[in-house]
Amino acid sequence: MPAKLTATIKNIMSIPSSTNADLVNEFYEFMKSNGSSERHQNNSLKAIIAFAKFLGSDISFLDIQRKEQVTSFLDTNY
Repeated sequence: MPAKLTATIKNIMSIPSSTNADLVNEFYEFMKSNGSSERHQNNSLKAIIAFAKFLGSDISFLDIQRKEQVTSFLDTNY
């Protein structure tokens, strides 16, 4: 069963890095203000939350400098 947007939003709190959690919240607010559909918001948030969990508590989205840091996540079954 697909997760509802409200459940996905609650998962933001489970992101290990507070910086990344704040950035995901900002991204969610941006999508809401931009008129994105709930389905798009939900799918985007699920992907970015999984990536944030993959990065852990030591790496911020702002620290990503190389494409390998993203492709290593995409190569997993996270």
